[in-house]
Amino acid sequence: MQIEDCLDVIGRDSSWYWIVQRFIPQGPACPGCLAPITSEKALARFFALERTYCKKCGRVFRPSSGSPIHETSWQPEEFLKLMILASAGRSPVEIAQYLGKSASSVRDMLAKVELLQAERHSLVSGSPIA
Repeated sequence: MQIEDCLDVIGRDSSWYWIVQRFIPQGPACPGCLAPITSEKALARFFALERTYCKKCGRVFRPSSGSPIHETSWQPEEFLKLMILASAGRSPVEIAQYLGKSASSVRDMLAKVELLQAERHSLVSGSPIA
């Protein structure tokens, strides 16, 4: 059995929850004022990846803000599959073939993830990235 055989069970909702945990450590919050999203309706919209309203500052935002998939065509489940396949040592070409994307798109996304992780590490450690 190959890891690819298991990837079909990965769904949108569980993938988005994983992305939030990994890349939006403060959880559901407004990217403008950082106020936590707490109302049931707003949380439902956030986790459905629908535009969400912040009661504190009045901003309407896309929940994917701050995540690697923000302003891309990548769906949460595609992104999680990319991360699993990359962790399993698959090449960008192999990942691209599996996902039906270009190898350059896969390389670009992996570079974006690396940059976001470096930025987050810099914020946590307090040291600037050289």
